[in-house]
Amino acid sequence: MAVTVANDQNAYLVLDGISENFAEDGQLLSFQFDNEVAPEDGGTFDETGDGVSPNSVYEFTNLFQAQNQGTKPMVLFGQYDDTELESVQLIEEGRQTPLTRQNPSSVVESPGDFIRVGLRLEIGDIPPQELNTEVSIVAATRDSERFPEVFPDGS
Repeated sequence: MAVTVANDQNAYLVLDGISENFAEDGQLLSFQFDNEVAPEDGGTFDETGDGVSPNSVYEFTNLFQAQNQGTKPMVLFGQYDDTELESVQLIEEGRQTPLTRQNPSSVVESPGDFIRVGLRLEIGDIPPQELNTEVSIVAATRDSERFPEVFPDGS
């Protein structure tokens, strides 16, 4: 799983991997989930197979922190444009709803402030397999030209 920053022209974000699943991958923030979920019966992955199961949901919390390094408050959300999975969503620590354009993160106010972010993967109707996919992170300020509607009113 790779996470990219979409159009970070103003260098708003610093993304730091804080999970043991973090893997260095050049310019991308990457995660590997080889043995994340152990079988409930105490078995091993060798006994249960590799990859993801069809029509399942996997949630990985606190994978990375997104830190504001700009001079203005910002919000962020994820965009998944691939078709390999049903959906890949960013989730903010302490919040159940995914970070979308219609429902972005809480406001990250000042330089140095951050939120902790994880991923929710909805697999869809595909056979068990190993997957590689990407999700983009979009940061927007109150005066964003591309996403003016995402910053909450009154903030």
